[in-house]
Amino acid sequence: RLMVALATPHPGDVILDPAAGAATFLVPCEQYLKEKYPAVFLDETARSSFFAEMFFGLEKDPLLLRIAAIRMMLHGIDDPQIKELGEILDEDFKKEMASLVLSNIPLSLINPDADAKDGNTETMETPPTGVFYFDFILNALKSGGRGVLLVPETLIASTAAPHKKLRQDLADHHLLQAVISLQA
Repeated sequence: RLMVALATPHPGDVILDPAAGAATFLVPCEQYLKEKYPAVFLDETARSSFFAEMFFGLEKDPLLLRIAAIRMMLHGIDDPQIKELGEILDEDFKKEMASLVLSNIPLSLINPDADAKDGNTETMETPPTGVFYFDFILNALKSGGRGVLLVPETLIASTAAPHKKLRQDLADHHLLQAVISLQA
């Protein structure tokens, strides 16, 4: 709920969660919108078509795809746009399609020890999967779009060259408004 409140979704948004899991962010976004903009959702026909074009989720686990779709249908999103991540990557994914990205980047995607070759984090030739994930998100965002991402602290503290480059790129070329560190 905190991340959704920080994102402040509004009725004109196209919301993407590229690691949708069980629709952990998409369903709270729908609930937030119903609370903040109740008039938009009074007409059943408008609500159905509105939701069909607003929420998009990607997931690599087929079981979680089904769970996310069911959760979204139970919360009034009759035609959930949940796709398998591999299918989307094989297709020409629509660049700049989302105005809002909310996601919890899986911890397994950002692991400087696993991403480094021979333990040398400064000379990595291929970007780690976590960096690829961020590139995907940045390509999916429309100009002026916003994102609220939950990332492991290893991304913030890593000395791996791709992670440093990603942080520099975010600071130099994007409107990075906050980094919030929460203690466990």
